[in-house]
Amino acid sequence: MKSSSDLLAGAAKATTYNMALQLMIRVMTFLLNAFVLRFITRDLLGVVNVRLLLLHSTLLFLSCEPFDKACLSKQEKKDWRQVINLMWCAVPISLVFGTVLGSVWMFALKLPDPEAVPYYNIGVVCFCLTSVLECIADPLWLVARAHLFVKLKPYFDSQLTSLVGSFFQQSLLKQVLTEGEKFVMTFLGALSFADQGVYDVINNLGSMAARFIFQPIEESGNLFFSQLLVRGIPIHQQKQDSALLCSQVLAYVLKTVTLIGLTILVFGQSYSFLALDLYGGSILSSGAGPSLLRWYCLYVLFIAINGITEGFVFATMSKEDVDRYNRKMFIFSGVFLLSSWLLTKYLGSVGFILANCFNMLVRILHSVSFIRGYYRQSSALPLREGFPAPLVLVSLGVVSLIMYTSEKLLCCDKGILRRILHVGIGGVCLLAVLLIIYVSEKKLIAFVKEQFDKRKNIKSEEKSS
Repeated sequence: MKSSSDLLAGAAKATTYNMALQLMIRVMTFLLNAFVLRFITRDLLGVVNVRLLLLHSTLLFLSCEPFDKACLSKQEKKDWRQVINLMWCAVPISLVFGTVLGSVWMFALKLPDPEAVPYYNIGVVCFCLTSVLECIADPLWLVARAHLFVKLKPYFDSQLTSLVGSFFQQSLLKQVLTEGEKFVMTFLGALSFADQGVYDVINNLGSMAARFIFQPIEESGNLFFSQLLVRGIPIHQQKQDSALLCSQVLAYVLKTVTLIGLTILVFGQSYSFLALDLYGGSILSSGAGPSLLRWYCLYVLFIAINGITEGFVFATMSKEDVDRYNRKMFIFSGVFLLSSWLLTKYLGSVGFILANCFNMLVRILHSVSFIRGYYRQSSALPLREGFPAPLVLVSLGVVSLIMYTSEKLLCCDKGILRRILHVGIGGVCLLAVLLIIYVSEKKLIAFVKEQFDKRKNIKSEEKSS
C-alpha cells in the first residue's frame, strides 16, 4: 500500500510529465494552426473547429468520462478485475453514441455550403471514428494511471456500475456547460460560420493555459484526492494524516492556480491585441478579436479556480451527493444556455464568454460551499489558506496600470521597436511580480521545495536499487 507522501510524489511526477508532453503537443499545434490560418476560409474554420470538434468532445464526454471518474474513485473494498471489465464497456457505448450523434450531425443539422466546405459528411464520419479509437485507448490509459496490472474475471462491481450511471448524468450536463456556446452556435445558428471560426481561434488561444497548465494539475489533483480520501466518508472519519495532507495540497494548489490565473488576466489585458496581430494578422486582430481575448483572460481565472475545487468535490462526493449535484447541474445548464443565447443576441460573440464566466462562477460557489461543509468539523482551512497574499494582489494592480499605459503609448501602431519596448516592459513587470510572489508566499515556496526534494530522493533510491 502506497503512503500518502508516495501518492503525492507520484501525482507531482505525473503532472510534470503530463505538462511536458502537453507543451510539446501544444507548441506543434500552435505552429501548425498559425500556418493553416493563412490558407483556409473562415467558414471552413468555423465548421471544423466548432461543429465537428463539438461532435468529438460530446462523444468522449458521454462515453468515457463517467467510467474514468467512477473507476478511479477510492473504495474500502475494490476488485480491480471488475473495474477493468467495467472500463471496457465504454467502447460499445461509444459506437452507439457515435452512430446516433453522427446521424444528427449529417441529417438533422443544416449542412454547410459544399463549395465553401467540401466533404462535410466524410469529416463527420472521421471525427466519430477518432472518438471511438480514443475510447478504445482509454481503459489502458486508466489502468496505467492507477498502476494496476492484475488478472481478470466475466463480471462487474455493482457499486461502481451504479456510480458510472450517476457520473454519466453528470458528464452529460457538464458537457452542456463546457461546450454550451458551441451547442448554441450549432443548433440555434447564433453566429455565422465565419464568426464562429474567429471565436473558436480566440477560444483556443485563450484556453492554452487552461489545457497546458490547469488541466494536468486538475487531473493529477483529482487522482490524488480520489486515491487518498474515501468517497462519501466525513472528514473526521478519514485517516487524519491523509486528511491533513489533502487539506494542504488543496490549499497550495488552489493558491498556485489562482496566482497563475490572475497573472494571465492582468497581462492579457495589455497584450491581447499584439498577440493576435502577430499570430494571425488582421484576420484576428481586427474587429472583436482583441476584446474577446481580453474577456477570455477573465474566464481563464475562473477555469483555474473551478478546476481544482470541482476536482476535490468530485473525488469526495458520495453517490447521493453526485445525484443531488446532477439535479443542480440540470438547472445550471438551462440558465447557462438561456444566458448564452440572450447575451449573444445583444453583445455578439463576447456574450458567450460572459455566459461562460457566469457559469463557472456558479460552479465555483457550489464547490466552495461543499468544501466548507466538508471541513466544518476540522481545524483545516484550505480555502482561506488558498487565498493569495495581499501584497501580491496590490503588485498585480500596479503592474496592470503600468502595462495599460505602455500599450496606449507604444503599441498603437505597427512600429517594431515600439512593440519590442512594450514587450520588454511586460517582461520586467512579470519578473517583479514573480519576485514579490517568492517573498510573500513563503509557505507555498517551502511546500514546493519539499515536494521537489522528495521526488529527488525517490529518484535517488530508484537508481541505487
